[in-house]
Amino acid sequence: MVSVMSLAAGDACAEVAVTDAWVRASVNAMRTTTAFMTLSSSQDATLVAVRTPIARSIDILETRSVGGLEVGWPRGKIQIPAGGSVRLEPGGLHLQLLDTDILLEEGNKVSLVLSFELPSGRSEITIVAPVRNHNK
Repeated sequence: MVSVMSLAAGDACAEVAVTDAWVRASVNAMRTTTAFMTLSSSQDATLVAVRTPIARSIDILETRSVGGLEVGWPRGKIQIPAGGSVRLEPGGLHLQLLDTDILLEEGNKVSLVLSFELPSGRSEITIVAPVRNHNK
């Protein structure tokens, strides 16, 4: 899946692309899950917030090893360098969906609204990510 947001910024065109987005299926009856994707941008961009209608909130986290345990560490935002990309993946950067309204099953789809700070100001892109089984 590819979603691209383009917006005019003077004579330049800032572009953010979201590829390979997916959300992990709920495990047991847990109301917390994670989302992953690759973010690319033609100009400096910063992911500053994410929301979805199916969760109370979404945190931007990075998995770190603390005392032998894998812990989600708050990042607050993710910077994407001009011409570069950042991968959100299991065991690394990811989005934590908290207090979901429903249990997510493989085959469901989740709408996510990503808010970016760009040189020209703040802009949003809406994507629809498929739900996949957690062990795939």
